[in-house]
Amino acid sequence: MVKLRISNQPAFIIHQYSYSETSLILDVFTRDFGRISLIAKGAKRPYSKLRCVLQLFQPLVISYSGAGEVKTLTQAEWVNGILPIPSKSLISAFYMNELIRESCAKEDPHPELFDSYLSALTEISYSKNIHHTLRQFEKSLLTYMGFGIYWHKDWLSSVDKDEILIYQPNIGFKVKQDNDPSYWPTITKKGLLGIIEDNYNHEPANIKKLLRFMVSQHFSQNLKTKKIVQDLSIYE
Repeated sequence: MVKLRISNQPAFIIHQYSYSETSLILDVFTRDFGRISLIAKGAKRPYSKLRCVLQLFQPLVISYSGAGEVKTLTQAEWVNGILPIPSKSLISAFYMNELIRESCAKEDPHPELFDSYLSALTEISYSKNIHHTLRQFEKSLLTYMGFGIYWHKDWLSSVDKDEILIYQPNIGFKVKQDNDPSYWPTITKKGLLGIIEDNYNHEPANIKKLLRFMVSQHFSQNLKTKKIVQDLSIYE
């Protein structure tokens, strides 16, 4: 088995947990190598240089080595650019982390999604429009995971502006019929064009329901952050 040595890789920690009394296991999202598992040896020791560096929602440059599934973190440094996430927006940032963990297989690179995540976190850190940020990230996730066929404009050009559209799981959009299941999300032509053009202000409730439905169909339906915010009635 070949031992890898990777240096100066842009990365985010999306989850971590204790391993022994002094170390951490990290779930890391890298730009060029996708999600990887790393052990940060001694990171919990009081005088470890890594203790204050290994934070969620902060861009890092890391180096690591190893041959197995869990490799060893050898260096990590902060990269300037993102303010601390405001407390009222943390649940949205955790939601994006969960989406990445549920959708991205280990060691499967998605550099475009990494860039979208970086952009979304930056916007959240400045308390910009959270609704727009999350909808754009959900759309990016669906697109980069291979479900972007639903955003093509060709079919929409033939649809009357007053028709109500419905999303049929694993098939796509069509004009709503009376016998369609009630749980399939609906949207107007203008609302769907808004998604295509990254304008989420028209029909925000329908757009949110549609994108969340599509995400749950293709990935996990049991996201912990989703359940928490639904219980608190503050879901963006």
